[in-house]
Amino acid sequence: MVKIEIIATAKVGDLIQSYLERFYAENEGVYFNLARYGGNQADVSLIHKRAYSPLMCVIEIDDPSFNGYEVAKMERESDPLLPIFFVSQKGYGQPQKIFEHHPYDFLIYPFSYEAFVKAAKAMMKFLSFLHSKNAATYAFKAGAKYHELVLDDILYIEKDNHNLVFHTARANIVGRGKLSDVENDLSAKSPDFIKCNKGTLVNLHYVTQIDGNDLKILKHSIPISRSEKKKVLEAYKDYASTRMPKTGRGDGDPAKMSEFLNK
Repeated sequence: MVKIEIIATAKVGDLIQSYLERFYAENEGVYFNLARYGGNQADVSLIHKRAYSPLMCVIEIDDPSFNGYEVAKMERESDPLLPIFFVSQKGYGQPQKIFEHHPYDFLIYPFSYEAFVKAAKAMMKFLSFLHSKNAATYAFKAGAKYHELVLDDILYIEKDNHNLVFHTARANIVGRGKLSDVENDLSAKSPDFIKCNKGTLVNLHYVTQIDGNDLKILKHSIPISRSEKKKVLEAYKDYASTRMPKTGRGDGDPAKMSEFLNK
């Protein structure tokens, strides 16, 4: 999953969001978690209070209601490697000032969908390279076959009577075993998996929201038990504030993602 932050006026933000939604619809297995800010200084100040780290940031540099360069400086201070896209409705303006903040790309509004896709694909290749070090896998038996899943592709794992269901963005795979054994095995491989109730392990990388006693993973709502809630909240806070999220590898099929990026 690519976490994207848009800091822009409504007009520019609406165009980018529409392109992202089209991009999502046309490319199976590419998921985004989008946050928007802009329109006034108070709204932009909420960035300081966010509980996650974006993987890509789009900043409109000439929005009159806030200083886009100062926002870029703030983003750079929190994450020196964050890919920043500058957008302007007035052209390049002051090139020297623009490149002081090392933007990954620069788009002049209104830009075409094709130009946006070209920039987005280049950014995703960069992110894939930047975060490709974690390729840990988990193997398990399902019927007469053994499956091996990249940990980053697992959304969550739930107990279903005597079975375990491994949920990925592409499919649900039913295997055998004890959830406690899987929890012990995964904890040795990655700190991203945590038990949210007695029958479910979730991948913190895909948690988009915690709302009361439920957490959201894509379109799934998963209950948090009272006994696990404190631990879940602390783990998610730690994940969001201290570690850069990894890029999702699409729908669990690395070959498909590679083919998509190289079109």
